[in-house]
Amino acid sequence: MRRVRRRTQAFVGVGLLCGLLGIAAQLLGAGAGAERSTVDARFDLRAQRGAPRDIAVVAIDSATLGELNERWPFRRSVHGAAIDALRRLGAREIVYDVQFTEQTIPREDNALINAVARARGKVVLATTEVDDQGHTSVFGGDGIVRSVGARVANAALPIDGGGVFRRVPYSVQGLQTLAVVSAEAASGRRVDPAPLAGRGAWIDYAGPPETVRTISFVDVLRHRVAKAAIKGRVVVVGATAPTLQDVHPTSIGAGELMSGAEIQASAIETVLHRVQLRPTSAWLNAVLILLLGIAGPLAMLGSRVLRAAPIVILAAAALLGGAMLAFSHGWIVPVVIPAATLALASVAGVVLLAAFSALERERTRTAFSRFVPEAVVNEVLAASDDTQRLAGVRRTATVLFADLRGFTAFAEHQEPDRVIAVLNRYLTEMSEAILDNGGTLVSYMGDGVMAV
Repeated sequence: MRRVRRRTQAFVGVGLLCGLLGIAAQLLGAGAGAERSTVDARFDLRAQRGAPRDIAVVAIDSATLGELNERWPFRRSVHGAAIDALRRLGAREIVYDVQFTEQTIPREDNALINAVARARGKVVLATTEVDDQGHTSVFGGDGIVRSVGARVANAALPIDGGGVFRRVPYSVQGLQTLAVVSAEAASGRRVDPAPLAGRGAWIDYAGPPETVRTISFVDVLRHRVAKAAIKGRVVVVGATAPTLQDVHPTSIGAGELMSGAEIQASAIETVLHRVQLRPTSAWLNAVLILLLGIAGPLAMLGSRVLRAAPIVILAAAALLGGAMLAFSHGWIVPVVIPAATLALASVAGVVLLAAFSALERERTRTAFSRFVPEAVVNEVLAASDDTQRLAGVRRTATVLFADLRGFTAFAEHQEPDRVIAVLNRYLTEMSEAILDNGGTLVSYMGDGVMAV
């Protein structure tokens, strides 16, 4: 019983050690790149939600460039006309993902500024040029922007390795991001910065590129758009034509490129709906890692490796399936470090099982070799299972009983040391003869010997 307890304690101790190593790795950010890739895969595996109902993209696409016969960047009066058209169509908010930080000619600049003023606070303007105090030069300065009732926001988003856009922060360079300002303007409420702290919240993409309803910029200008397509929606105006080079990889779509305007639209929808996709807490992650660290060695305890393998595989499957289910309900559960911890702990369990097995075999060999020939010991150990429980077999065998004739009378008339000397010589010769011929000594009974 004590031996079983020691084995259990050893296996649990190894599991806890692996779990603690996994928690340390998680806290240090090990495997962060691989973890991000698993989240991308979860986006692709999750059932697509379809086009959001409260947001749309007005795309400066290839059709617009061809039909308008305008060189990029367009004259500002063209953008002013688009703002007027969207206002008349009943847009809830017009988010302009085109920068207006440089002056052109006064007539063109004024045409755009006046159109923004006519929108009466429904326009959010993008920029990436911000000074140390968070001020911009859009329309020549913040004062002019405020005078026409518009707001300016930072369109910059953090970029992960490979140029992938995954997150939306609360602010960049001291200026609120385009998603935050647009959500506040559209909802009339302040956005809570907590879920967007640090590098920001995951953008909850509704689907692959072109999932968000997209309307051509030229169709808006030519009044070919039904009012129902725009009314009540937040409209993001931006470049989508590949030649304008504003397309990027994202968390979804298996490498397909998404336009910057649709990325911003997805970020706005994420913030507008109060960030539905969040990572699980650090303590919950630690508990998960510890449980998987212990599960690996415990699966090996008292079992053969091949029998324990399905348990480990089942634990890994439960981790992946649970992470996917949690993702569908808005939670990001880490899988890379927990899975690595399970694998490490399982390997450690196999090593520990092998060490205990070798120790038990050596103990059994030592005990049996006093009475049984080497060949028999090897045969017994080969027939035993991993816990050294000896298996019984039916054999045809000879049982030998032998003793010295007249030994009792002899012993009564001899000195004790002579009796012992005769007995030792006799038992030695008998034992060697039995063992040399593959026999097994069962017991000594005075001058008697029982062997098989």
